[in-house]
Amino acid sequence: MLSMWNFLKRHKKKFIFVGAVAGGVYLLGKYAQRKIREIQEREAAEYIAQARRQYHFESNQRTCNMTVLSMLPALREGLMQQLNSESLTSLLKNKPSNKLEIWEDLKIISFSRSIVAVYSTCMLVVLLRVQLNIIGGYIYLDNSSLKHCFSLTELEQKIKEIRSLVEKNFAANVYEAFSTPQQLEK
Repeated sequence: MLSMWNFLKRHKKKFIFVGAVAGGVYLLGKYAQRKIREIQEREAAEYIAQARRQYHFESNQRTCNMTVLSMLPALREGLMQQLNSESLTSLLKNKPSNKLEIWEDLKIISFSRSIVAVYSTCMLVVLLRVQLNIIGGYIYLDNSSLKHCFSLTELEQKIKEIRSLVEKNFAANVYEAFSTPQQLEK
């Protein structure tokens, strides 16, 4: 025992140094593990947030597509009502004397209907996408800033409510958007 004690006294500084190095390596390892875990948790949280944003955006786009599809019949009805070519077609069937004038009017109305259909559909899509994306962005920001986060189904329900409001507003204004050639002449 005495020889062991003498050995420890002789190499006391070496043992202290080895102990300090071993303790330092142990503490450094624990610190590194904690930092790695924090980085992994932060990356996982960022990934989840990105996935949530992506899901919200895709849900918003699906809602927009469904809204556009549900509004197309009203748009078509408004076009057909405002740019009616059936009366000119029936006049042509009766073989009138001013057949060329009626034919020219029919060509103009048909061409106008085609152009207006493409243009109004594009404008409808752009308008709805912008409106629903702005509203959806506000909903997402409100949801992310609150302590209580809405579930994805609650977000979809809110977007569907907005969709129904947009559809009601669209149906009321679709007839004002188009005017007949006779109204343009006035």
